[in-house]
Amino acid sequence: MGSSWPKKLASVASCFGDSDLVVQQASGDWDAKDANMASYRFHVQQLAGFFEGCEFHHVPRANNEAADALSKIGSTRQAIPPGVALQHLRKPSITPSPDSDSIFVSADPGAPQPNPGASQSIGLHSRTRRLHSANPGACQPKSGASQPNPPAHSRTRRPCSRTGSSEDGGLDG
Repeated sequence: MGSSWPKKLASVASCFGDSDLVVQQASGDWDAKDANMASYRFHVQQLAGFFEGCEFHHVPRANNEAADALSKIGSTRQAIPPGVALQHLRKPSITPSPDSDSIFVSADPGAPQPNPGASQSIGLHSRTRRLHSANPGACQPKSGASQPNPPAHSRTRRPCSRTGSSEDGGLDG
C-alpha cells in the first residue's frame, strides 16, 4: 500500500492489503497505537492528499492470487515476470526509534553497519519479545467502539483533501 508515482497518473487511489488491521489503521477507521504504524498512516494520508478520493480494500490472502504469486516470487531468485512493477526502496519508510531493538542488515556485505563490531544476531528471547510487542491486540477501534467483523472483502472509501485528512467518510460494506 504505498508508492509515490501513481499520484501523477490517477484521480482516485485504490489501496489493497491482505491485513485487515493495516487496512483499517491506514484508512483511519482504527487508531494506530504503534509508533511505526502511526508514521506509516501519516505517510499514507499525505499521499492520499494528492487524490480526489481514496479507497482502502481488504482482500484476504486466500482470495488474492496475485499477492500469493508475488510472495512466492519474492522468496526465490526467479526473474521478475513481465508486467510486474518492481520498486527498490533505497531508504526505510519510517525512521526507527533510537530506543528500539531493531537491527539493520544491508544487502551489501561491504556496506558499513550502524555499530561496527557489535553482534548482528539476536536471540530467541529478543525475537519473541519483539513479536509480542507487535501484537495486534494493542490496536483498538476508535472511540471505544467494538471492533467490527468485516465481510470477506470489505471496502472503505474516503474523500481526500490536500492535507491528507481522512476523518470524514466511513466503512462501506
